[in-house]
Amino acid sequence: MNITIYIIGFWGIFNDWLTIGGLLAFITYAMQIIGPVTLLTKVQRYFADIKPSLKRHIEFLNLQEENTIKNNILKPIDDVTIPNKIVFSNVSFAYNDGVYRLSDINLEFQRGKKIAIVGENGSGKSTLVALLLRFYEPTSGEIYFDNTQIGNYNLYAYRKMFSVVSQNIRLFNETIRENVDPTNSKNDDEITNVLKRLGFEKIITELHDGLVSVKQDITYCEILVI
Repeated sequence: MNITIYIIGFWGIFNDWLTIGGLLAFITYAMQIIGPVTLLTKVQRYFADIKPSLKRHIEFLNLQEENTIKNNILKPIDDVTIPNKIVFSNVSFAYNDGVYRLSDINLEFQRGKKIAIVGENGSGKSTLVALLLRFYEPTSGEIYFDNTQIGNYNLYAYRKMFSVVSQNIRLFNETIRENVDPTNSKNDDEITNVLKRLGFEKIITELHDGLVSVKQDITYCEILVI
């Protein structure tokens, strides 16, 4: 727009139907008109950029807070212990689209056993784990630690009972030690013993800096975990 005004103005001066003063006055008034119009255009573009993030932010604000306990029953942390069995009783779950991913599921996991859940993509395997971790609430049915419904536990204390390795492995850009124990609540011997039980003893001993090796040095470890 500005270039067009300058071209017309200089063409007018060249052909003697516009003076330099007239050109300057015209440009000044034109800028006063074009400026607000340009600003409104930018505001519209900014809102278009903000809209998706704003939608996600509103959805986040509408999420149930994690310190909200089902039925307002709050148990002390010490009461959340490893159960002898985990029971899914007539559990069904549907997302917002109304399509049920799980329907009347009855499962019992006994303590000390290794369980593999196998199925096609979209069959509900990840949803089953998400329900157990209380990322979602069942549409119907209940999940129990022994005879206690899991929704009655303090959520923070309850989730401390679990360790989850997802199918998409990501390491923090920190040392092995900080990846294993980000809260810095364990000593080196405890962390080393955990890695030994998981089969990483040889890998750790081969690394020059051991537990303080950084992410770039542990690509091999990441591949093995995957």
